[in-house]
Amino acid sequence: MELRQLEHFVAVAEERHFTRAAERLAVSQSGLSASVRALEHELRTPLFSRTTRTVRLTEAGQALLVEAERTLAGARAARDAVDAVRGLLRGTLTLGVEQCVAGVSPARLLAAFHREHPHMEIRLRQEGTSSLLEGVAGGRLDLAFAATVSPPEWRGELVPLARERMVVLCAPGHPLADGTRVEWTALRGRSFIDFHPDWGPRRAADEAFAARDILPPLPAPPPLPQAPGSPPSLDTETGPVADVDPGALELLAADSAVRAFAMLADALADGHAPRPPAAELTPDQDAVRLAAVTRPDAPTLARVAAASGRQRADLDGAVSAWRFGGAAALAVYDEEWAPGPHELSRARAALAAAWEDGEAPRLRPSHNRWTVVGAGTQLRYGRDGRWWPYRKERGRWVPAGPAGEDPAGALAGVSTALDGEA
Repeated sequence: MELRQLEHFVAVAEERHFTRAAERLAVSQSGLSASVRALEHELRTPLFSRTTRTVRLTEAGQALLVEAERTLAGARAARDAVDAVRGLLRGTLTLGVEQCVAGVSPARLLAAFHREHPHMEIRLRQEGTSSLLEGVAGGRLDLAFAATVSPPEWRGELVPLARERMVVLCAPGHPLADGTRVEWTALRGRSFIDFHPDWGPRRAADEAFAARDILPPLPAPPPLPQAPGSPPSLDTETGPVADVDPGALELLAADSAVRAFAMLADALADGHAPRPPAAELTPDQDAVRLAAVTRPDAPTLARVAAASGRQRADLDGAVSAWRFGGAAALAVYDEEWAPGPHELSRARAALAAAWEDGEAPRLRPSHNRWTVVGAGTQLRYGRDGRWWPYRKERGRWVPAGPAGEDPAGALAGVSTALDGEA
């Protein structure tokens, strides 16, 4: 394990994006990715959960980040100590600053510091209050200028530099513009523009409102349109640049509209708040979802199959599974697993109770799959205790319907056309 690898890992963890991390470190993205993969190989565990949209730390990555930041900070301190013996102040000063900080000018302070210590490298990061405090506590930042409301529970040093009154900005013709002082109660029921929730001024306002039981009203939820919007056509007189497929871009735009519509519909549905958020899809799951929802043309579907690592026939089966039950159905399609004693007992009890005496089909079990002998049909037992019907077509098992709690009911709608015994 090398310090360079830890620097690459920390950069990706902070940026949550390989391209931005590579630009920050002035290295190629391929080199950065190779460095991270080598580190994961050495540690024998994934450090990042990579999807088509985000890069997130795994549990192992979170544990490594704390130690990596400490190790890099210790290495910088060691170099600085040697330079100090030589009479030089050399090293890196990493400073964090919030966008809205009163009573201090980081630009002037940094300019004066640089004139006095020209060999020092200065790195400036702009973040919210919570991120700044975590950065100092973890060694990622040497110091930070942050707007705080109350002393946070942390082990670092907190030095008050200035205090400033909060002000309300409004148009000259606004009713609140007449006076020189605005009481908190005068803001009750009014809508206004505020800062990001992680910024100090926003947190100060939220605490003040909460202390006086005055909360600004939420805007009315947007109405749900009748259907997802149609993306703009990319069929123009201007030809596409190299390696850009207009058809694929239109497909992705249409998919974004469908997903945005589904998210809005879910947010406006009754009981939305108590439901936990859906688990994030893996790249393979998202590729199957994309093919199932957008119904792409043959060339695009071939690209989706290649990207997901599936053969075309396998992708067709995965798409069919997705349409019957989303990620849960896809897991049943892909995975053959051995039920434990308790799960196997439940499955056998459900099968025994599903049919009247003498009416049960002859089933041949294999792990979580029960094949109807001579009928070309099959029941698959999911990890959630539901039964998924399958049938055999052209030598392959394909999903045949949605899941059911009753194995007989799940199997009832499946065509019993013989396709040879499995």
